[in-house]
Parts: sequence; C-alpha cells; structure tokens
Amino acid sequence: MDDRKLTTLLAAVEHGSLSKAAASLGLTQAGVTQMMNSLEEELGCALLIRTYNGIKLTAAGEELLPFIRDAAASLNHLKEEANNYVMGQLKTIRIGIYPSITKSWLPQVLKDYKKEYPATSIEITVGGEEIPRYLDENIIDIAIAEENQKGNYCWNTICEDKYYAIVPKNHDLSKKDIVEIDELLKYPFIMSQINELKEKLKPYTSTNIVETIQIHSIDDDALISLVEQGLGVSILPGLSLKDISENVCVRPLQPELKRKLGIMMPRSVREQVQTFVDFVHHLDISKY
Repeated sequence: MDDRKLTTLLAAVEHGSLSKAAASLGLTQAGVTQMMNSLEEELGCALLIRTYNGIKLTAAGEELLPFIRDAAASLNHLKEEANNYVMGQLKTIRIGIYPSITKSWLPQVLKDYKKEYPATSIEITVGGEEIPRYLDENIIDIAIAEENQKGNYCWNTICEDKYYAIVPKNHDLSKKDIVEIDELLKYPFIMSQINELKEKLKPYTSTNIVETIQIHSIDDDALISLVEQGLGVSILPGLSLKDISENVCVRPLQPELKRKLGIMMPRSVREQVQTFVDFVHHLDISKY
C-alpha cells in the first residue's frame, strides 16, 4: 500500500477538505482526489463523503481511521529504519531511561553487554514522564521505565524497586526503624512530579498530603537536597538513594510500596534491539 495515500487521507481528515489537504502537501486537488479514489478502491469501501463544504468520514472511514493511522506510522517507521541502515546507523541502540537507573545498575549492565557485543553503540536519553512520547516519536528504540507508563507497548519486567521514607537527620521519624505512611504524611511533604507516587499512596492512606514544595526535576538528588535542608520529608525509590548524603535518613515504609521496572518496546524492533532486550531480560539485576 502506498503510504502517500494514507498520509493524504489523514491530511484531508485533519483539514476537512481535499483542496486544503492538497495545499498543505504541495499537491493538486485532482491528484489528491485520484489518490483517495484509488485508496477506496484498494480497500473496497468508501472512506469519504464529499460535500460542497468539504469532506467527512463515512461510517467505514470512522471505523478504519485508527488502523490507517497505525499503518501510516508503521510505514514511516519502516522508511526511517531503512534509511538508518543505508546511513550505517543500524548498530546504535537508543534507550530511554530514568536517571535513578543510570546511576545504579545500568552502567554495569552496559559494560557486560559490550563485552559480548563490542561493535554495538548505545545512545541513552534520560527522562521521566515524557519517555512514552519518545517511543511514540521514534526518538528511542526502547524504554526502561515503570510499568504504569507502558500503555499499549510490549512489556518485559526486569525488577521491583522498593520505596523508602527520607527524612532529615535530626527529624523525629529518624529515630524509628520503620516509618508508617500515615505518620510520614503528617509532615510537610516534598513531592516529585516525575512519578506516580500520589497514585501509589491512595490505597494506603486517606490523609491529605501537605505539599510544601513540588519539584519538577528528573534528578532526585535535587529533592534529596531539599530534605537535607529540613524543608520537608519525602518518599523515593531505592535506586535513587545510591550514595545518599549522611545528613538524610532512609527508612523502610509500612505498608511497603514498590514500583515495577521493565522494558517498554514496540511490537516490531530490529534484531539488534531484540538481542539487547533478551540480554537484559535474562539478567539477575539484584546482583548489580
């Protein structure tokens, strides 16, 4: 199927007009009309209703539109990957990942992988909530993130990561071996906006969180520094707490909170990317 026909149809739907679609794509209206007629003939059903005021989708068009969008995206992805091959970029694996993982087990995993596949280059993009968008836009090949971000992507679980209470060194709760979530939330709370912590807390407490500071940063070290200065308490995953300051106390939570980490990926990936996914999937991350 000619991807130009799909792109043209999507442009016509967006603009509500064949003439406007033609102008946006640098085509003639006659050329657009011919492509739409050819596409309808190829699919065996009418997709558009033509009126003096423009166009609109038929019932079949409405039903098929999501599949047409998926097909157009897949064909565009195919072109990009073919171009990568021609340009000699096939050996690069592009990974989107949280900062907490880059400073914990990822470096050693990559070191071990490079021993077996030395010719492969790795490109790392560090991010937070925007990681699924990076996959959507083909900026990365795979993402290592929380399960709640996976959407419709394929998912391979890697490990679980516990959350911990973090409080200033001389805080009342620093004297406890285990911190109750309800008790922790009575204190001024510093909330990071790059994870789903609020949702994770809902089943465990009815207490309203008193947020003194909201931090929009993918670097948890910035949040830890605020706790260190006595501006509040917080909760962070264990992977974020490597080499933490001695002026901050880390305590287990009761009840336990965990996040599940894994690899998000499209249904179809290059063989090289799949090799990396399989390599990581069979590792015992607890040893790293």
